Amino acid sequence: MKSPFKFLDAYDRQDKEIFFGRAEEIEQLYKLIFQTNLMLVYGQSGTGKTSLIQCGLANRFKPTDWFELFVRRKDNINISLQREIRRHAETPIADEASVAEAIQSLYLDHLRPVYLIFDQFEELFILGSKEEQQTFIRTIAALLRSEVACKIIIVMREEYLAMLYDFEKAVPALFNKRFRVETMNLQNVLHVITGTTAKFGLQLEKGEATAQQIIDNLSDHRAGVQLSYLQVYLDKLYREAVEEQNGKEPIIFTERLVQQTGALGDVMADFLEEQAAAIQKNLSAKYSKIPTETVQLILEEFATLEGTKQPITHAELAAKLQMPVSIIESCLAALEKSRILRHIEGVYELAHDTLAGRIAEKRSVESKNLLKATKLIQDRQSAYEQTRSWLNKEELNYIAPYSEKLRLSPELKDFWEKSKAAVRRRTQAKGTLAISTIAIILGFAGFAAWQWQTAKTLAYKLEEQGVLLQAQVDQLAMLESAAAPKQETISPVETGSSSPQLNAPSYPSLPSGEKAYLPSGDKTLAVSENFLEILMQWEGVSYNLTRNNIGRHLTIGAGHLLMEAELTSGKIRLGNEMVDYRKGLADDQILKLLKQDLKDYEKVVNDSVKVPLTQNQFEALVSFAFNIGISPFHQSTLLKRLNQRQYDEVPVQMRRWVKLGNTKIDDLIMRRKNEIALWNGTLSFGSVRE
Repeated sequence: MKSPFKFLDAYDRQDKEIFFGRAEEIEQLYKLIFQTNLMLVYGQSGTGKTSLIQCGLANRFKPTDWFELFVRRKDNINISLQREIRRHAETPIADEASVAEAIQSLYLDHLRPVYLIFDQFEELFILGSKEEQQTFIRTIAALLRSEVACKIIIVMREEYLAMLYDFEKAVPALFNKRFRVETMNLQNVLHVITGTTAKFGLQLEKGEATAQQIIDNLSDHRAGVQLSYLQVYLDKLYREAVEEQNGKEPIIFTERLVQQTGALGDVMADFLEEQAAAIQKNLSAKYSKIPTETVQLILEEFATLEGTKQPITHAELAAKLQMPVSIIESCLAALEKSRILRHIEGVYELAHDTLAGRIAEKRSVESKNLLKATKLIQDRQSAYEQTRSWLNKEELNYIAPYSEKLRLSPELKDFWEKSKAAVRRRTQAKGTLAISTIAIILGFAGFAAWQWQTAKTLAYKLEEQGVLLQAQVDQLAMLESAAAPKQETISPVETGSSSPQLNAPSYPSLPSGEKAYLPSGDKTLAVSENFLEILMQWEGVSYNLTRNNIGRHLTIGAGHLLMEAELTSGKIRLGNEMVDYRKGLADDQILKLLKQDLKDYEKVVNDSVKVPLTQNQFEALVSFAFNIGISPFHQSTLLKRLNQRQYDEVPVQMRRWVKLGNTKIDDLIMRRKNEIALWNGTLSFGSVRE
């Protein structure tokens, strides 16, 4: 007899009669969706977010008022969105049509409001490239600006909310209408058990008392009952009851049966282990000498390093695994039959993200390190268009121990090889420069030929040991200083702070009337370490959440303005890591966060300034944009005048940006004076405030 329970499948519109326990949440969502064109739904894994939308909210609408498009990322969320729209279109949509135009055509086909539902949205940030993310964000921003009859619902796990930082910057309304799906309370869980068993003609031996016994076996008094666990548990009870009663009806859940099934600490882990062991046993009987970890190795391909679902095709799986295709096919069939995997439109994926978490936990240390190495290459490769940088020496050294076991796509392998070649070229160039410098220094003594050989030997030894040739750097700095004309510098205005002076060399001064511009075509300028130290003192450093002096916004670190995504989640993204800032940040985390924040401002200055800049002019503009914001910088008269080559107008325009409302702010006056000094190349380090 087939189990009537949903197991790990989400409820959909056809399950209206067996969907219990969420009446209040359905009504709240229904009211909220009429207040906005963009709604964010989030919650912990296992709280039933997908079912709440697919079944609960969908059934609250009349069929004539609801036309849903459920979009999962698959290989690329933008392609999936276009494919899903065209799959439901009756009128052909031109390839060049925008998403807004395509949805308008869809609306005219069906004459119903379109609801775009992006389920398991965290996949975009865990699996997607930066380019894919930015394209999607631009699409949604454009769609919201249009007047198309379309509403957008984003559904995701709450632990990934901080990943919406860039999305929120582009779409500030993202968090305006949000709904957190709470863990179902125990009274409603009781309603789920009694309601579903009654609908299926099953009996609870002692009614609500037996239902309460089931809840006691499943309940975590801190986290309540996960709905996915409940369905697996009820399915298990059903199968055991059928076996015990030899299929005789009515099927009864007796107190003895519930007691015998027991209180499972982790019903999902037990289920996964039980099924995997059975499949491995069958495979071993069918195929001789296969590894005992075959099923685990295959399952691991369906879970990310973070413990989320990783959809994969049969061809991709076969390319990654070094095992016969027949074994892979047999295992996939068995995993699908046991309801661990789903097969949808040529793609396999785990039935629920709680399974992904359990699979990730069982990974070996070596397997985890291999995934980390692969992810490092993927992340750097996907960011290459923005950073124009290869993997560095330290990153390649981290990857090296796993190089023999890495399974990379041709694109990733090519990026890895080119990174190694780039590091070799830099190493050779550094060695050549070191040889030249040491030879010049020693040559001053009159023993050039002999000294060259000595320098060459010394340089190679130092290079082999990875020693920084500080003498070389100091000598070059000394020669540069001697060659540069002397000029007085000015210090930033005193603020009354007793903070110590910054120990760092000043920026090189520009001779009067000269403009030491970098090449006009250079679009890869980046801020220096000196600038980072300056900016940290201008912004002030806070290890914990605080309100800044201007605007009273919540910030942390060196001027990092916390977006709603971060305030809601309590986490910030540092590279690929989610950090709980509520525990405070360390010095290295603050520096990393500042570098990460400045990437957008480096890019906006590089992209929007069309005339040559010196390094200090570039950094003055980055500081200015960081302080006033990207949009105001784009629209500023300063940028317009600068692009007309009116360089002298930049300080004039900077001095205008010193007000909050109609009030001049001393801190802003101070900031503009510092930036003007930096622009003019006359900045030195006097007293600076924290």
